[in-house]
Amino acid sequence: MKYKVLFVLLWLALPALHAQQLSFAAKEVRQEIWGTPDADFTATAAPTKWSKESAVILGKSFRFEYGRKSGSQKIYKRIYLRERIQLIDKAAVEEYSEFTFKQIDHTWGDKLYFGIKVIKPSGVEKEIPLSESVKMQTQKGSETVSYQKLAIPDLVPGDVIDYYIFSKEILSAATTTQLPEMSILLAGDYPTVRQKVVLAIDPNIYLNVRALNNAPDFVYNEEEDLYLLRDGNREKLSKSLWFIEQRSVPTVRFQVFFSPQKFTGKKGKPKFSITPADVLNSMQEYPKKSKAAVDFYKKFKAYLKASNKRKLSNEEKLKEAYYFFRHQYQISMLEQAIVFQKVDLSRIKTDKDFVNIMAYWLNKYKFEYEVVVAVSRKIARLADWIIPQEASLLLKVNGKQSYYLQNPVLYDYFGEIRPELQGVQGYSLPLHKPHPQRKVSKIRLPLPGHPYHTTYYRTEVWMEEALQTLRIKQKTVLAGASRSGYQTLMVNPYEIIEESFPKYGTKIQSNNAKNQRIRQRMNEERNAGFKLTLKAEYNNELVALHQLNVIENGIWHHKPRLRFESEFVMPNLAKKVGQNYIFEAGRLIGKQVDIKILKKKRVYDVYMPYARSFKNELIIHLPKGYTIQGIDKLQKKVTNETGGFESSATLQAQRLVITTYKYYTRYYEPVTQWDKIRAFLKAAHQFTQQKLLLKKQ
Repeated sequence: MKYKVLFVLLWLALPALHAQQLSFAAKEVRQEIWGTPDADFTATAAPTKWSKESAVILGKSFRFEYGRKSGSQKIYKRIYLRERIQLIDKAAVEEYSEFTFKQIDHTWGDKLYFGIKVIKPSGVEKEIPLSESVKMQTQKGSETVSYQKLAIPDLVPGDVIDYYIFSKEILSAATTTQLPEMSILLAGDYPTVRQKVVLAIDPNIYLNVRALNNAPDFVYNEEEDLYLLRDGNREKLSKSLWFIEQRSVPTVRFQVFFSPQKFTGKKGKPKFSITPADVLNSMQEYPKKSKAAVDFYKKFKAYLKASNKRKLSNEEKLKEAYYFFRHQYQISMLEQAIVFQKVDLSRIKTDKDFVNIMAYWLNKYKFEYEVVVAVSRKIARLADWIIPQEASLLLKVNGKQSYYLQNPVLYDYFGEIRPELQGVQGYSLPLHKPHPQRKVSKIRLPLPGHPYHTTYYRTEVWMEEALQTLRIKQKTVLAGASRSGYQTLMVNPYEIIEESFPKYGTKIQSNNAKNQRIRQRMNEERNAGFKLTLKAEYNNELVALHQLNVIENGIWHHKPRLRFESEFVMPNLAKKVGQNYIFEAGRLIGKQVDIKILKKKRVYDVYMPYARSFKNELIIHLPKGYTIQGIDKLQKKVTNETGGFESSATLQAQRLVITTYKYYTRYYEPVTQWDKIRAFLKAAHQFTQQKLLLKKQ
């Protein structure tokens, strides 16, 4: 009989693993987990309804214990994971033949205990001794990592694997105020029959916890003094296009603190939500007169004087102050990072720093303004916000026109809100008022429509080299969030240095020869990246890139678009048939959503990055001596409330002019609207498949 083998890869230090085999502690852990009866781990066969699945999780348990003795600096942390899974088909056996612990990361700690056993359909249990493991090594970057490989013979479909991982760690309260947040998805690659999450904290611990996306709530077990979440009958996770796990999948999120923070609750009691009162309390210290705030104010006054801008209106000074902040704490560090390859971390400003520095400045100029606390829509609704550091802080400056200001990164311009915060609900409070007059209210951040986030291509095409190649000249204009992905590729940071430094009186430290080498290297990297982008966009090889020029970098509110021009050559999209050619003209609008994705059944709501639109203007110069037939196939129009795709084609002498317009109306659509989205995406895909006839005259 041919043996099936399960390889268990243990990414543990070798001495710790071998010592575990003989330690009394390891035996205690094994007895505690496998020796204690648990009704959630008695099943040995999957329900009939999941008999066609590759594998089924019969039972799963996460248990987290945190404690600190009163008056002690020692903190204990213990994490238990146990899983019982039935392998139903050969694919599952193959999947588990390289058994890795994906759940383990740096948050677990450094002292781990492990156990695994196989339960045969007959009921026979075989515990796998760790002494049978063999030493292996692998390369992770420049580091050689040692691990153990444990072979389990005679593994076949129908077998049940029951394993556990236990970790324990002692921390110091003198150096540890909190632990990283934890997220547990209640749906995964396989269906789950039963699962539970246990949180046990002692009276000296602070805990923020929330069950999201229709996950069951935690229930307090008074007898055992712990919080228990039970779940079951959970279908496997069905990932799809425009899918965000944290907004779609039932999830448990929590964070443990060892000292009171701005957003923690009562000691020894879980906090299940962050309230407006918490937000108000967190802003008690703002704005404060800090050295950074005073220095910024003085430097900005000096800049206004040196640049002869002291007579500007307050609104214009506000814009200048924003860009001055961006230069001081973002752009001015570029040279250090790029040329000298070092960064002064003390100069990096957080959202809190931004609010405090700018609030001090706003008070000096007697602006009315609010601070807005909001959470990225990629993370959670405002009502589900539970991890304090995941909030973003913005300023809303009021006047004849209101402006939202966000802590700028390199490519942000004045008044721009990043797409993940557009349209979300936030908490707002007037920071310019005295503390007794401050009240927290809810606010909805502005949500630009699809015309704001645009991608525009004007493309001219010539067929050359005996119709073997296409020479293409293209003008690209990107606005809103559509430009962000391209800016990191297209905008040479050193060009920003040379543009910004003279404006703010900052001296470029590096010498000209070094600057030229850096510029050349960055341009070479940009060209190489752009070539890869073209190959992916057109699903075609690239013969040559003749030109690539950035016209505008899109980092100023008065020039908010990224504009660049390119000229390149790629193989013709035409196949010779006798004297004629079949021309795949539709592919020139670029790659569209794969039809296979559109055919797949969707389970979860649609979360796009943002509403957006794409416009193509194609001018194809037809070769002399040829006519074109079939342009009526390029006329399409499918629109509905979720978006649309429209196209037209006209023949003007020896030029075929094609226009297309595709747009997504909203960033979010419930799954019930998926068929409407598919309708226009299918039309766009069909357009790329259209073939025209180039007929010899």
